[in-house]
Amino acid sequence: MKILLVGHELSISGAPNSLLRQACYFRDAGHNVDIFSLRDGDLKQRYLEEGFNPVIVEDSYDSIREAYNKQNKKYDFILCNTTVTYKVVDFLQRQKTPLVWFIRETRLVDIGMKEDVAFANIFKNFYNIYTVSDYAANVCKKYNKHVNVIYNAIQDNFKKYKTINNTIVFGFIGRISEDKGSKNLIEAFNNLVLENPNTELHIAGNYHHEFAKQLQDMNVPNVKWYGEVQKEEKEKFFNNIDVLVTASLDEPSGLTVIEGAMYGKPIITTDKTGSNYIVKDKESGFVVKAGDIEDLYKAMKMILDCDLVSMQKKSRRMYLKYGTTKKERKSVLKMLKENKKNFPVARRIDLDLCRQELCEWYKTATGSVLNLNDPQTFHEKMQWLKLYDSTPIKTSL
Repeated sequence: MKILLVGHELSISGAPNSLLRQACYFRDAGHNVDIFSLRDGDLKQRYLEEGFNPVIVEDSYDSIREAYNKQNKKYDFILCNTTVTYKVVDFLQRQKTPLVWFIRETRLVDIGMKEDVAFANIFKNFYNIYTVSDYAANVCKKYNKHVNVIYNAIQDNFKKYKTINNTIVFGFIGRISEDKGSKNLIEAFNNLVLENPNTELHIAGNYHHEFAKQLQDMNVPNVKWYGEVQKEEKEKFFNNIDVLVTASLDEPSGLTVIEGAMYGKPIITTDKTGSNYIVKDKESGFVVKAGDIEDLYKAMKMILDCDLVSMQKKSRRMYLKYGTTKKERKSVLKMLKENKKNFPVARRIDLDLCRQELCEWYKTATGSVLNLNDPQTFHEKMQWLKLYDSTPIKTSL
C-alpha cells in the first residue's frame, strides 16, 4: 500500500516521535511510506536514518495542494497527526482516500473548538478520529463521537530493578512548567521532606527559564536539578530514582509515565494524565487529583510505607500489558486494516451557521460588529478568510 503520513513538526518531542514509530510499523509491514511535515526540526535526522525523507510543506491550502499534487501518487491510506494539521485534513478529506486524524492534544482541542471557527467545523464533522488515551478520547467526544483509542508505547530498555535503600528518591522528568504541575510537586515535596529528611527529589528538564528559576528560589531541601537528559543520561536518571512522580494538570497521554513503568518504577500521577491507565492505583502507584497539593503530598507520604519491591514488579507488569511497542504496532496495523475502505465523508459546512457563530464571537472579543459582506480592515479580512478560504465555496465567490 502507498501511505502518506502528515505531521505538524519535526521537533524532538512526543508527537513527531510517535509518528516516526508509526512510519516504521508501516514500512516494516511492507508498505511504501511518504512523510509531510508542516515544520522542520532536529528529529528530521532520525527520519532520514530510518530511510524516510520528510517533505516540508507550508501550512496553507495552496502549499498543501501543490505538495500533494507534486507527489503524483494515488495513496491508499493517509494519516494526519495532531490538531495543527487541520487544514491538511480539510484538503485531504476531499481526495477520496481513507483518512485518519490522530489527535494527541486535549486542551488545544477545547481551545480550538471555542476560538477557531474553521478548526471547529472541520473537527466536529470529521468522520474518523483516533487518539492516545481514554482521557483524550473523552475530551474529543464532547465535540465528535467518531473517536477510537490507540495507546502510546515506549521501546523496552529495561535491565534490572533498582535496589531500595534508606533514602527514597522521587523523580520527575519533562518540561518544567505550570501545566505540568511543577510548582505543586515542589510544594508537596517541601511538606514531605520536612517530616522525612531521608527523601530526595530529582528533577530532569530545562531549568534555564524564569518559571524554573522561581522554583529553584524556593530553596526546598534535598532537590537535585539535572537539566535536560537524553539517551544514556536519561537511563541513568531513571536508574537513580525509586518513584516517578508526574503532577500534570492536563496531559493527553504522558510518555514519561509509560517510560517509568517500563523501568519498573512505582508511579504517582494525576487523574488528568492520559496514561494513568498504566498505574494500578494503590498497587503499582497512586493516581491523585490534579492540582491538589495535599493529595499529592499524602500519596508521596503513603508510598514511603509501601512495599516498593512489590510495586516495582507490578509497575513493570502494567507496562508489559499496555505499553510495549509490540502492542502498539499490532494496534496501528489493525487500524490500517480496518480503514482500508473507510472513505471520508466531506460534509457540507453550514456557512450560515458559521457566519452567525463567527460574528457572535467577534462581537464578544472586540466589541465591534463584523462586516463579512464588505470587509475593510485587516482583522475583518482575516475573519472572512476563516470562512471562505477553507471550503470549496471560495472558488465561486
